[in-house]
Amino acid sequence: MTSGNPQKPKRHVTLLQIADVAQVSKATVSMVLNDRPNPFPISEATRKRVMEAAQKLGYRPNAAAKALATGRSLTILMVAFDLWDENLIARLRGVEAHLVPKGYSIRVCTVDAEHGVSFCAELIRSGQADGILLTGLASPQTLPILKTVRDEATTMGLPVVGLANAFPSEYVEATADIDDTRGSQEAVDHLIQHGRRKIALLGVADQPWAHNREQGYRNALAEAGIPVDPELIILGDRSQTWAYDVTLELTRSHEFDAIFAVTDNMAIAAMAALKAAGKRVPEDCAIIGFDNNAHIARFTDPPLTTIENPFYDAGKMAAGMLLNLIDNKPLGAELLPVSLVVRQSCGCKH
Repeated sequence: MTSGNPQKPKRHVTLLQIADVAQVSKATVSMVLNDRPNPFPISEATRKRVMEAAQKLGYRPNAAAKALATGRSLTILMVAFDLWDENLIARLRGVEAHLVPKGYSIRVCTVDAEHGVSFCAELIRSGQADGILLTGLASPQTLPILKTVRDEATTMGLPVVGLANAFPSEYVEATADIDDTRGSQEAVDHLIQHGRRKIALLGVADQPWAHNREQGYRNALAEAGIPVDPELIILGDRSQTWAYDVTLELTRSHEFDAIFAVTDNMAIAAMAALKAAGKRVPEDCAIIGFDNNAHIARFTDPPLTTIENPFYDAGKMAAGMLLNLIDNKPLGAELLPVSLVVRQSCGCKH
């Protein structure tokens, strides 16, 4: 049995009611709430009064009405190029955190070299998106797909933003980028502080972000006065199988006392190869990764020291940059900072 008065349904709040509370015209309310082009300037004070009045009255925007008023679909298409990207959810949550409060919905389309891009291209052609976000990474195999997406977007006049520095610059207007170079330099500096001098790099051959991480590695060695040994710079395809195999081969052919791997997955594979070769981590070889993969980095043996990659913040920033492009506003782009997460694989005790 329930007690008390039954809840009354919330009444529909009209623009005229908001206008009365904010003491402005109905047209001004419409322009503020729907982000419509303004034939006359609206001051920040007026805009603030409108938003406060809308909040006070419990106004909830009608997505269909807003779309009709603005001539937009209020949908963003997110194209995922790497179906095995374990950080996709963190990026998507960041995108949602920025877009959903602004009345946008997100549609995700997955593409790969095997299944092509026809469905994604049809979505773009149909006018069901106001802009496109790219996540995952482009590879030589998926470059034709990326070109198709870019061509369709150009035809429809849609901006394209990358959620990471993983797409050639000619295919995107902007990228939500992190400070890969600074983070890698900090990682290698840390290894040097532990007395390591023969530091191998496990990198990726065809990715802009990996090139930046290699540059950070080189910067750290240069600042410490340690000559770069080209034979300790190994570039491959980002797979764990490759990282395992080349690390195993490295133990047979070269002397080294540390490894910096440009992803956590590669670092973990390298750790397994070192143990298979009878080497102790970190006593015989210290190791640091990059990304701070929440699912695995803390649970390796020993726990992996790595660089924190702000996937959630990158998602938010990419979404903000895309909306700015849609609204012809300044991008507001900046390098997102990264930080060293110290565990035991580098030689630290705690």
